Amino acid sequence: MLVLCLEHGPRRFNELRVPLRSISPKVLSETQRAMERDGLVIRDAYDEQPPRAGVRVRNPGGSPGRRGSCWPP
Repeated sequence: MLVLCLEHGPRRFNELRVPLRSISPKVLSETQRAMERDGLVIRDAYDEQPPRAGVRVRNPGGSPGRRGSCWPP
């Protein structure tokens, strides 16, 4: 479900919580970290105040064959 939400571009953690509200923040964070560790997603940190980071799919063309939707597009 996380990969489907990242299909249209990078998202911040709180932007992912809206469409994935059935997943607790703890589980979402753990899943995101595991996927980053496995090389499926990339976390981009921006040098801003306040600190900001986004997550994106490593290889957007390699997304799953099954298409789903994640609001907002």
